[in-house]
Amino acid sequence: MKSPAALAALLLVCSLVPFLQAQTGARITERIDSTVSVPLVHSKHPFVNSGRDLGRVDGGLRMDRMMLLLKPSQQQEQELTHLIASQQDQHSSQYHQWLTPAQYAVRFGPSQ
Repeated sequence: MKSPAALAALLLVCSLVPFLQAQTGARITERIDSTVSVPLVHSKHPFVNSGRDLGRVDGGLRMDRMMLLLKPSQQQEQELTHLIASQQDQHSSQYHQWLTPAQYAVRFGPSQ
């Protein structure tokens, strides 16, 4: 017969499986409206200014070096903080249980 501590540990691990496998929820939840924009402070490259504006370009113009930066949700930040603390706590079952890049992407990256 298993000890109560072993049964408690097994129950804890089983209850965490859905949490560990949960994928990030969608953060873009509606159709993008290109007529609505929000200016972002300090997001303009210093070489860009109105004096160099040459007007509209062809829609097929290739634009290199574009970056989309996504801020993690509050929930993702909290989960990551908890995970890091658990991985560094010697008494935690997650102690030194590092994530692969793919596992990190599923848990903390944007949804498909």
